[in-house]
Amino acid sequence: MFSYRGLKIVVDYFNSLGCTNVKCVVAESQKSKRTSVIPIQSLEILEELERNDQIIFTSNGIGDVLNLAVQENAVIVSNAKLNPLNLATLAYLRDNK
Repeated sequence: MFSYRGLKIVVDYFNSLGCTNVKCVVAESQKSKRTSVIPIQSLEILEELERNDQIIFTSNGIGDVLNLAVQENAVIVSNAKLNPLNLATLAYLRDNK
């Protein structure tokens, strides 16, 4: 189950390790669920992540994650399974930027 609170926990964890540029890449479909179905606490967390420029909504999914990782020389932390093709693409993009 998707959780803005879970994203906040991850962001806070990496910030506590000294990471200063933590970004969450989230499917655009999650943003469109901004209705009364989302608890107010989750909306507050979402607004905080947006204010701090720590969340990016995408319709391109893993492609945007890979591109951002290459641009920022970043580590990807994900609950999605990255198949070998995705990892090979990441290595190619990193080596040819």
